[in-house]
Amino acid sequence: KLARLHYENLDDAEGFQTWIKHAQQARRDNPDVVSLLIEFHTAREEWDSVAPRLEWLVRYMEAKRITSGLAQRAHELARLLEKLDQPHEALEYYKLSMQTDGTFLPNIVDFGQFLVTHERWDRALRLHQNLLIQSRKLASDEVRGQVLYNLALSSHELGLKDKAMQYLERLLAKQSDHQAGLALRQRILT
Repeated sequence: KLARLHYENLDDAEGFQTWIKHAQQARRDNPDVVSLLIEFHTAREEWDSVAPRLEWLVRYMEAKRITSGLAQRAHELARLLEKLDQPHEALEYYKLSMQTDGTFLPNIVDFGQFLVTHERWDRALRLHQNLLIQSRKLASDEVRGQVLYNLALSSHELGLKDKAMQYLERLLAKQSDHQAGLALRQRILT
């Protein structure tokens, strides 16, 4: 509580670090202490300090079967590991988030983009088809457009030209100036 007071109310980083060390010494496996450290280092964009603590917290939640918030934390960790150029580890946590809550849309969207980026076309196609079914729940027209584009690209890469063109037509009907979609259409037609 003293560490939180110094961090949240007094904006005293030195006081926070003193008291958080005492809290860690008192009990190493306290998820509240780790969560506060994650928050502190995230605010300072100290990602190398956030990653191991966030991984510990996700593993702790998984081991204790604490499912409330696990999908969100696993997704957060996957994105961070992707940012830190650790794609194999990121994949593991995207999958964990998906297994914990297969309806958590931010994870599905980011996992789908991850699969496209890493050219895992078959899985990307299936995941984006799932997203298309839920497209009304997606955050914005931009995200919906990205889903259609990723469907078209994945279909094209898998040799499904007709399917790719169908997705592109839907995309360009809604966003006629979608540059990546226009470029993909040109690639398919030539």
